[in-house]
Amino acid sequence: MKGYGDIEAGGLGYGDLTPAVPLLERGYGSPSQIVRIEIENGSIEVSHLGGSAIKLIGILPSALEPYRAVLTINNQEYFLYSGIAGQGSNLFLDRDSLTCFSPPAPVGTYDLKIRCGVNFTQEIVISNAVKVLVRNRNSESYILNTLFPAHYATGSRNSLLDPILDGSTTDYKQPPLSVVLSSASHRLQEIAGSPRTVLKTRALRGDTLLLCESLLGFTSSGQLWLQDKLFSFTKEATGLRLSESLKKSYPVGEDVIYHAYS
Repeated sequence: MKGYGDIEAGGLGYGDLTPAVPLLERGYGSPSQIVRIEIENGSIEVSHLGGSAIKLIGILPSALEPYRAVLTINNQEYFLYSGIAGQGSNLFLDRDSLTCFSPPAPVGTYDLKIRCGVNFTQEIVISNAVKVLVRNRNSESYILNTLFPAHYATGSRNSLLDPILDGSTTDYKQPPLSVVLSSASHRLQEIAGSPRTVLKTRALRGDTLLLCESLLGFTSSGQLWLQDKLFSFTKEATGLRLSESLKKSYPVGEDVIYHAYS
């Protein structure tokens, strides 16, 4: 038997027995479930090393706080973190939206689960919402890393010191300072920088396809810088297709920079 305001999972009315697990009952008109939730841009590309921001919007009742966001990686669940010290994976509304940060994950496409309510029993799944790509290179991270003494574990302080990555392995054991600086630098790049990657194979004269370490942050089409020359491109599954053939060859590790103001 149910009364006004009982949650859909089953509430209590007159004469009902006390349940073994207490139910949260709020009264007539109280929100009992998430009505709608989505990623701000429909889907999102994030770094395989983690630390990428994901913003969730929708009809999110404050009565159901805290929320949690979950990715299933290799059959194990990983929470996305709030980015707020002491708050862990508990997410609270900020101007009707939730912001969380991705964990390290192998390259691939993942469903995003959002949980809330009593004992986090309510769940909504956003299918194929998070696409994990090899992290891109950004000058912001190398600049931040060089600000610390040489014996601090900041990660690479120069692009040339970073090995070419192919996404087959994921470093889950980054030093804490390296994780913080990597996350901060990617946020700075999102605000004011240009996505940057490197060639993972030699690009020969006459080629039109650039095989790059990462395509994270590159739009479906646009312009890019290769040394001092500006090219138009379209993004393909395997790389960046140029609108014209190369007039000279470029070595492995050469910078490829997205022209953000095209």
